[in-house]
Amino acid sequence: MPELKHVITHLTETGYKNHTANLQQNSLPLQKNVAMKLVVHPEYNYLLNWIKEIPSFFSTQGETIYQSRNELKVFDTDFGKIVVKSFRIPHILNRFVYSFLRDSKAKRSYDYSLEIHKRGFQTPQPIAFLELYKTGLLSESYYISAYSDFSLMRNFNFIKKLAEEDKVILKAFACFTARLHEKEIYHTDYSNGNILYKKAGENVLFELIDVNRILLKKVTEEMAYKAFHRLDMSIEMLEITAEEYAKQRRMDVEKCITEIKRLNLKTMRPYKSFHLSRPD
Repeated sequence: MPELKHVITHLTETGYKNHTANLQQNSLPLQKNVAMKLVVHPEYNYLLNWIKEIPSFFSTQGETIYQSRNELKVFDTDFGKIVVKSFRIPHILNRFVYSFLRDSKAKRSYDYSLEIHKRGFQTPQPIAFLELYKTGLLSESYYISAYSDFSLMRNFNFIKKLAEEDKVILKAFACFTARLHEKEIYHTDYSNGNILYKKAGENVLFELIDVNRILLKKVTEEMAYKAFHRLDMSIEMLEITAEEYAKQRRMDVEKCITEIKRLNLKTMRPYKSFHLSRPD
């Protein structure tokens, strides 16, 4: 019986250390000519057996919390709630690219989450990523993280007249974004659905999600203005956020407000009619 190569890579403080085991075909629910690559954070080695079975049960178990090109599910396990993101099977060209030229989105999600934590910010705790290769090309990929009880910025009530508490959240968000950029973390899809927040006493905490497309580079002034262009906010909210961001980054306040509003309206104007005016 032909053997399958099951690659398990554990993260260590000094980098990646590969452990390769040759497993008989009937020991994993994998088809012929299928190989699995699995990277598990060392704090979650006890989840290894559960994680490696994800491809066999993902489609039939768990609660879907988001589905578009990719699907996000929450699983209630004996170890607590775990979130698994299944990335859409790429077309043949991208299968080649992700197999030989570029890291998969699952791997980038894992690596960038670790880097974000290293730089002092939060994402839901990264647990693992898993890739399946068929006939040598990437076929399926999954990113596994801990569940977060933070709320989506998408759930913020954008239409009502802002209360003082809302303004506090927006200013905290601006400060958070300024700190991100100072630490050279730039989320290229910085939208309400990819930012989580939670009030903790007098503080407001934030987490980033969907981080496979972040850039780790110096954030220029032009990049800073554009960073806000996909945020679904009213004019008043944009002005409060932009003003505080400018103060935190020691930028020209009026120019920052003008440019952030201009670029945001250019992107978001078609989607929200209330966007064009302040609330009464």
